[in-house]
Amino acid sequence: MLHITLDQFKRVYNTLGPQVGDQVIMQIAERISSCIRSSDMFGRGTNANRELDSLFHVGGDEFSLLCPTMANSEHAIKLASRILKVMENPFDANGTEVHIWPCIGIATYPADATDMTKLIQCAVGASAQANTHGKGGFYFYSSDLNAKSLERLQMEADLRHAIFEGDQLLLHYQPKVDVKSGQITGVEALIRWQKPDGQFVFPDSFIPLAEETGLILPIGEWVLREACAQLARWQAQGVWIHVAVNLSVKQFHAGNLVELVTDILKHSGVDKQYLTLELTESLLMDNAEEAVETLSHLILLGVRISMDDFGTGYSSLSYLKRFPLHELKIDRSFLMDMTRDSDDQALVAAMIYLAHEFGLKVVAEGVEKQEQLEILLDLDCEEYQGYFFSRPVSALDLAPMLSELTAGVKA
Repeated sequence: MLHITLDQFKRVYNTLGPQVGDQVIMQIAERISSCIRSSDMFGRGTNANRELDSLFHVGGDEFSLLCPTMANSEHAIKLASRILKVMENPFDANGTEVHIWPCIGIATYPADATDMTKLIQCAVGASAQANTHGKGGFYFYSSDLNAKSLERLQMEADLRHAIFEGDQLLLHYQPKVDVKSGQITGVEALIRWQKPDGQFVFPDSFIPLAEETGLILPIGEWVLREACAQLARWQAQGVWIHVAVNLSVKQFHAGNLVELVTDILKHSGVDKQYLTLELTESLLMDNAEEAVETLSHLILLGVRISMDDFGTGYSSLSYLKRFPLHELKIDRSFLMDMTRDSDDQALVAAMIYLAHEFGLKVVAEGVEKQEQLEILLDLDCEEYQGYFFSRPVSALDLAPMLSELTAGVKA
């Protein structure tokens, strides 16, 4: 149950009159309803199930939203965040722009209450708590859940600042190494977030939040631009290595990926064949027909395409044949027990054989032991990356390795 009170609405109602106030209420109801109808918000069933969610105008400046199909508190956070977002723009009050800020209280069944009356009371109480913390926020009746939601909101605010104002994002690079020669052939660009106090926030902590909030799009663009800028600097120094950049699901389906990559290649001036775009297997299979078309356009630009995390998704070999790929990356999960599990070793051998039959190069991820490297050498795997050679490091720390192994060599 979400109880929503509307800050500033009474002022609109008293100043402009009940007729205009009712018009604004209808606009508010439509915006909140649009959040319920968003089919991609929660991943909690069919449209028929979503129709069980009910929005009630309970009078004056208050709404109640009952969500019987909601799976967990994380979904409640997403919904509350979505409502806050759609309420940011002003409303039209008979030609006058007015801002209305929602304060949202959240209560859950059966953790907070086991009957409707008590559930409403809990949600109303949480809404009052939200109101004490300032306009435009939400509050859980449960203190534990509320602490988590406040932590999430703070991280989102910090991340927005890091992206748009703070200059706190940076790239580290993990070498890709030729299995036979031991030479660095390329690097994978990996994002890091360093706060002003010097503390690092690693991707596992903030990338899922960035995906949920849409911040992954400006982050993804920044990573592409920064990686290409570094690639251009290396090429100017006579260092010819491939740089791989991971693409997110939202980035791939945003509709402007080809145009974005075209613009970045043009302004960076890099030799484009040295840029590799990595996409996960599940991303490509999510809409295989669209993926084939987009990949074909990217190939025409001259960049290379790699399928990451191969073997962990739900691949269809018929589509794998159609994807215009250059390499497959075997997920680290298959390498962890490869030295003592013959089944894992057989799977790795089969994936390498399959890739070679399709004319693709193979990169093994997560190599940490000499024994793993020796098996990969026997299986004719071309490249590997992992802690056995190097952790991800800054471009500055990578410089001695590049100078020793690849300077002046154009491959």
